[in-house]
Amino acid sequence: MEAHLKRKFSYLLFLIGAGVLLSGGCATGPEVRNRLNWLKIQMKEAKKDGARLCAPYTYAHAKAETSFAELELDQGQHIRAEWHMKRAVVWAKLVRKEIEPFRQRKELWKCRGEEKPRPRPRPRPRPRKIDPCAKDTDKDGIPDCRDLCKNQSEDYQGYEDVDGCPDGSRDSDGDGIADWRDKCPLEPEDRNAFLDNDGCPDADLDTDGDGVPDYKDKCVLVPGVPPNGCPVVVKKPKFRLIVVTKKKIELKQKVYFATARAKIRSRSFEMLREVSKALRINKLYVCIEGHTDSRGGRRYNKGLSQRRARSVRRFLMREGVDPSTMRPIGYGPDYPIDTNRTRSGRANNRRVEFAIVKAGARCPKKQLK
Repeated sequence: MEAHLKRKFSYLLFLIGAGVLLSGGCATGPEVRNRLNWLKIQMKEAKKDGARLCAPYTYAHAKAETSFAELELDQGQHIRAEWHMKRAVVWAKLVRKEIEPFRQRKELWKCRGEEKPRPRPRPRPRPRKIDPCAKDTDKDGIPDCRDLCKNQSEDYQGYEDVDGCPDGSRDSDGDGIADWRDKCPLEPEDRNAFLDNDGCPDADLDTDGDGVPDYKDKCVLVPGVPPNGCPVVVKKPKFRLIVVTKKKIELKQKVYFATARAKIRSRSFEMLREVSKALRINKLYVCIEGHTDSRGGRRYNKGLSQRRARSVRRFLMREGVDPSTMRPIGYGPDYPIDTNRTRSGRANNRRVEFAIVKAGARCPKKQLK
């Protein structure tokens, strides 16, 4: 029965090889050589796994077909070499198939003719180390090897709780405050009516560095001035006619000028004095913007608005404002906030504005309406 199956299998391989030869789809000599080298590597690995003992018949056929392919290739018959090589690949697959059960059971040692490997011995459990400091005479949880008071239990009050000694009555600096409550156990308290329960001297202590000792300082964490050590609070004045915001100084009234002139009327002096006070106290930098209505020529109105802005700057300079913090600029009728068709609208457009800017910055650009 086995011989009959072998004859049928050989006949099948013959038909496969004949079909390859007649199909004309053959590889070139270098391609066959590369594939043959790969097949030889596979045969070496099969031999290493013990194919000669576990798959002798199929290994012999695969080895023979590989040798025939190499011989034909050396003679220049790469077509016949390819035919033998394909047969060798079929036999090589059968070799791997027969060896695989041994590999899965980890019994390749049978195929290699080796002795059964001995199992690795289990590691012996390490002996437990006995702590030489396990003894605790006073039962305070601290072993005798680290306990400074073996016959007295630790009282665990939050001060040196690892030395094994009770600290309830110990007073190292003799200031009447037990060491477990004393923040400075080696420095006596000076009793100056300032933090006399912490156990630390306070005569030379100055937390905020303002030159006033803490026991005299009513503002310990904030630098101040003698005698109480608190900073001098400067109350900001309350303005009646203006409102200071982050972007500008809003005026509750208009700045009134003489008609077609840059002379400021006296009714606006009080409001401008408040503006000067706000600039000096808050150290602000502003652009003084002059605006007009649309009556008259644009060139004339722009010049008029520039003169009025400079007139406001001169008034603020007389009130003590640094001139480098102010920039006058005249926009003329370019940026109205109301219609120019009515008298009230034109009155609203004739105005002066104070835009707050950063130091050294230019006046902000505006968009035409």
